[in-house]
Amino acid sequence: MNFLLALHNLTRWVVVVLIVVALVRAYSGWLQKKAWVGMDRQVSLFTTIALDVQLLLGLILYVGHWLPLWSDVSAVMSTPIIRLFALEHPFYGLLAVIVAHVGSSRAKKATEDANKHKAIAIFFSIVVVLLLILMPWGRPLLRGF
Repeated sequence: MNFLLALHNLTRWVVVVLIVVALVRAYSGWLQKKAWVGMDRQVSLFTTIALDVQLLLGLILYVGHWLPLWSDVSAVMSTPIIRLFALEHPFYGLLAVIVAHVGSSRAKKATEDANKHKAIAIFFSIVVVLLLILMPWGRPLLRGF
């Protein structure tokens, strides 16, 4: 479990780097009316893949550690740290992945380059807000193996 938790933590930073790169490319492409190039598609694709990996690792951790705690719902809901990891963190994480996929799909379906950039810019910005909400700020920012 400790290895998976460390891997989940490291993947978080991969997501952060990729989403920053995707947002810089999307906003500059949208505002400066740049062409949608292969690198734009790759960055958005790798960002959603990294989010998917993060979700998968999180689900494995959830099933192994947090899911069994739901046998006592009142304890989960009345203890803030347990509620964070058993309910809020996975909810916002799943929502972030869904929003990222919707944005990527919209970009793929858009016919104009500006609309492709705009879709990524808007939807990935929402993902950043969701990630900021779900981030367990009281925990170490980098957990070792």
